[in-house]
Amino acid sequence: MDNPVEASCDAVSVTMAVDEEGGTLSESTVDAGSLEALGSASADFSLSLSPDWPDNTYLPLDVTVDADGDLFFDTLILTVGEASEARLDMDLMTEGLIQVSLGVGNPDEPEWEDLVYASFESAGLLALAFDVTEKEPYLGPEAGAGRWWARIVSDAEMNVQAFEIDFGDTTYSATVYPFLVGGQEALVYIPEPPDPVLLSSTTNPQPVAPGDSVSLSLSLYNMGAVTNDTTTATLLSSNPSVTLVDAGPFDVGTGPWNGGEVRNVNQSFVFDVAADHVDSTAVDLEVLLDDGAEQWTLPLEVAVPWPVMKIMALRIDDSDGGDGDGLLEPGETATIELDVLNAGKLSATGIVVADLTIGSSSSATASTTGVSDTLGTMSVGTDRTAEFEVTVDSSSALGDTVDLELSFSDSVAVYTTDIQVILGELPWLPLASMDDNVGDSNGYGFDLLNAQWRTDGVTMEFRFEAAAPFDQTKDYAEAWMVSAGGDYSYYRVLLQGSTSRLQGYDSGFINLPQPTLSFPDATHAVLEWPIADMGELTTNNLSVGLGAGWCQVATGSFCDHFPNGWGYYYHSTYNSSSFFPISW
Repeated sequence: MDNPVEASCDAVSVTMAVDEEGGTLSESTVDAGSLEALGSASADFSLSLSPDWPDNTYLPLDVTVDADGDLFFDTLILTVGEASEARLDMDLMTEGLIQVSLGVGNPDEPEWEDLVYASFESAGLLALAFDVTEKEPYLGPEAGAGRWWARIVSDAEMNVQAFEIDFGDTTYSATVYPFLVGGQEALVYIPEPPDPVLLSSTTNPQPVAPGDSVSLSLSLYNMGAVTNDTTTATLLSSNPSVTLVDAGPFDVGTGPWNGGEVRNVNQSFVFDVAADHVDSTAVDLEVLLDDGAEQWTLPLEVAVPWPVMKIMALRIDDSDGGDGDGLLEPGETATIELDVLNAGKLSATGIVVADLTIGSSSSATASTTGVSDTLGTMSVGTDRTAEFEVTVDSSSALGDTVDLELSFSDSVAVYTTDIQVILGELPWLPLASMDDNVGDSNGYGFDLLNAQWRTDGVTMEFRFEAAAPFDQTKDYAEAWMVSAGGDYSYYRVLLQGSTSRLQGYDSGFINLPQPTLSFPDATHAVLEWPIADMGELTTNNLSVGLGAGWCQVATGSFCDHFPNGWGYYYHSTYNSSSFFPISW
């Protein structure tokens, strides 16, 4: 203890305290005698360090000096082992703002992350050093949850030249260094992580059909560093059409998996596809990879192409057996003309024959002659017309329903669809041949099920269908429509609570005349507008995709998509290729 003033102390004692988990002192107070003016004195303590105290850490010692009754306080920091340091060297080609964060674990969900540096820097070499001794529980760096990284955000053009961490007598170094252009963010890792990706998948049979038992082989590629140990692969799926028969885990090769190496899963997975998965959509699966230190989940889709017969239009000719108004009514006999599209991803095999029956759920009394109609071949995208004669008994009433159940047979299978005709009304046509999955709305209350539409060529009616009753105070849904021959690049129909809107897009949204909105029942909302309000349409067809709610974090877009995963016009993953076609 130094005394820097012209005054002496006759009685000086020193008291020291240490965390009980850090160790014990032979005595807590030591008599240091007197302290001369401008003089010094010393007090010696004996510390027995606890064997449980971690190495390469700081141990604080609280010190109190009593000099003739005056108290002086200080804290001494004892280094047990070696202090730990992180160093980052960067070569800046241009000036700019540099921000550096250090973190451990998954950068998206870190164990911890601290902003350690932020400054505007000139061009040249920038060498930074940070004391990380207090982060001893996360040292030294290791694969998985113990991986260290530096997150660098740079307004300057720059190279990262070194990233090192000293722990004990070991220096850990990064092996891959990024080059940043202004405004970019980069991560530098210790150690560099593996980065497995799915290279290819093979199924037997190929293609897969509804009801098949499928053998699945996978080829994988490691784009990153070597894995911790032998990697295993497990097949997962929550798809209701998939039953896992042999999901693994199976080894991906043998031993640690080097970066840049292609490996095959040693065995084939086996799963069954439900016989009723006939909507021609792929079944989604996941491959869980585990190297003993960390895990990766790779998404995988297996195509299940199948013919899907979709009714695109329905026309009623009651000129001979009715009043000729184009509507089916009690006491009439009419020719029902149906435009049928193979909207699936597989062509029908051979000649397709269509049959019509009247569904037992019909509230009207009706009959059909039961004569089959031969449509011919139905390759993908082929549109054919089928005709049937339907007679409605005069005992039926306007508003009653006739459920038309259609079956299409080729030399392999039978494909079915149905449509309902309300007596005295234009028929509603389904947007999609199969309903959207229930419960896929990421917790949002409005769960899309399907939509229907109808038009007389002058007025368009669009009906949202929900899996649960509407909340007319807040539920939010949109229909995005693309036309090859419209005044606008796309159209947007919005339903929000009890309000509606129709918009066109031309370098920004333009509000068009507001549609009429009604709620005929708890799960349907109908929007109606003149087709002329959409501007000039040179074609009589649209492609339509639906979205409901907003779940930016979960999906980057809508909470519920139909078709699934089509994205959003303002999102880089937007894709309208799977939109549902309608024509009139």
